[in-house]
Amino acid sequence: MRINDEIFINAGKETLNKIFDQNRFVVSPTFQLNNSLSISPTWNSQYASTSTSGHYRQTNVFWLQVRHNLDLSKGSKAN
Repeated sequence: MRINDEIFINAGKETLNKIFDQNRFVVSPTFQLNNSLSISPTWNSQYASTSTSGHYRQTNVFWLQVRHNLDLSKGSKAN
């Protein structure tokens, strides 16, 4: 299970009124199907600033990660 919270902050002379940029909260449990295949249904809730000062947008994104590990060393033997 992966849970993380990312906060993005702007820095520099041009960011006087827009220091906070976005906050991302991610939950992603991983299910191992076999030794080489796993899936992770992932939810990302994002709260981000817009080009208008003081206005923010809340979005929710869902995706499915599929990981397949290939073992290319099988079948080839060094002589």
